Amino acid sequence: MKTFPATTVSAFIKTAAVALMFGSAFFPLIGAKADTIYVSGDGNIVQKFDSSGNATFFANAGGGPESLVFDRNGNLYVANSAGNTVEKFDSSGQGTVFVNVQSPMGLAFDRSGNLYVSSFGGNNTGTVLRYNPNGQATVFASSLNYPTGLAFDSTGNLFVAGFAANGAGKIKKFDSSGNASVFSSSGLLSRPFGLAFDSNDNLCVANEGGNGFIGALPGDNTIDKINSSGQLSIFADVLKPRGLAFDNDGNLYTTGQNYRDAGSPFATIFEIDPNGNASIFATGSRGGGFGFITIVPEPSAFALMALGSVALYYFRRSIGTARKH
Repeated sequence: MKTFPATTVSAFIKTAAVALMFGSAFFPLIGAKADTIYVSGDGNIVQKFDSSGNATFFANAGGGPESLVFDRNGNLYVANSAGNTVEKFDSSGQGTVFVNVQSPMGLAFDRSGNLYVSSFGGNNTGTVLRYNPNGQATVFASSLNYPTGLAFDSTGNLFVAGFAANGAGKIKKFDSSGNASVFSSSGLLSRPFGLAFDSNDNLCVANEGGNGFIGALPGDNTIDKINSSGQLSIFADVLKPRGLAFDNDGNLYTTGQNYRDAGSPFATIFEIDPNGNASIFATGSRGGGFGFITIVPEPSAFALMALGSVALYYFRRSIGTARKH
């Protein structure tokens, strides 16, 4: 069995201890319910919500912020639909324009760090554009009807939600080469927007629909769950759901609306447990509307990756030094 000098083992233990000490000092432990939720809209801003539903301002996002997603370095990208831009924000909320694109809606990163953007085009058509980290674009898919939400499955296939002018929805599946197939065109898909995969690769779809009352029309105001074979079932009923995101515990969060009285509805974030039971997580303004949603697990994945990389680097370096002696 391979053994290492005591000094090598000691160095690794010290490095790991330092990583754990700083990780636990500045971030809650994994498994604790301490995810940070970022939500667009409701006043053309991006807000942060802690695990108790308390909101703080993060950034101004121009007119019509929609989808939002983090890159591997912790920068937040926001689709500014009305401003025809995708904006990039650092951890302090300072933003710059990453790219100019017509009416961007959905955002998603692939494993190589390329950003995919769904864009509404003219004549009820749209495209999905792929941007490398330098902002250079290629057309990944075209001639799509109102493309909205984007999501990658565990094997790297891209799923794109979209709908026709009458609201009839469709989910398309694209492999890494851009070859397309229809994943679902169920009649229960009604103006689908947000997409999110659970840990079992079931695709959840937010059906905003065109009617303001739950149960008024089939497919309106529901969140569907579609398994890998394309079989669809209704997972939860939520008024005007739009964005979707899962936390570490398998709870699904969605943006929508909620009536408290006979007046106009309030912008609302709902938490839905794995059994499809929905509860109100946070409430925004009356008559307002949240856009999309994304969740950053705490401790920050970016921080832990950095700490782990440092520990691994010094461990390998100490092993190499020991071998030379």
